[in-house]
Amino acid sequence: MKRKTLGFSLIELLVAVTIMIVISAVGTISYRSSSLSARNNRRRADLEQVRMALELYREEIGGYPNVTSMTLLKGVLETTYIKEMPVDPKDSFVYAYSYVDPYNYTICAYLEGEAAGSYCGSACGVSGCNYRVSNP
Repeated sequence: MKRKTLGFSLIELLVAVTIMIVISAVGTISYRSSSLSARNNRRRADLEQVRMALELYREEIGGYPNVTSMTLLKGVLETTYIKEMPVDPKDSFVYAYSYVDPYNYTICAYLEGEAAGSYCGSACGVSGCNYRVSNP
């Protein structure tokens, strides 16, 4: 007479656990990738928002603000030209503003997961800057 077993064998349990681990790993990697992409898109949108505020300032004043940092730029633009000066979504990176002359400026940022370089030049002072916005 054969005996019926109601439990799972060790092999069946190992296969089920392995499948769950693989699915969890794929989900985690996908989540991290989409989070990184979302933060980089936010950085691009933030710099575009500052660029638009700078253009409004230039239209009204006749040139771009002659300041040396984003903190000073915040004092010039906030409330009148931009509701609130954006900050990096991860708080471990900074945005940098560089005044070139009354008709030229550069705003720099570091995008995660992309090759670091000196794309912004030394004027912005952001180590490894790989994204910049300047006047049109």
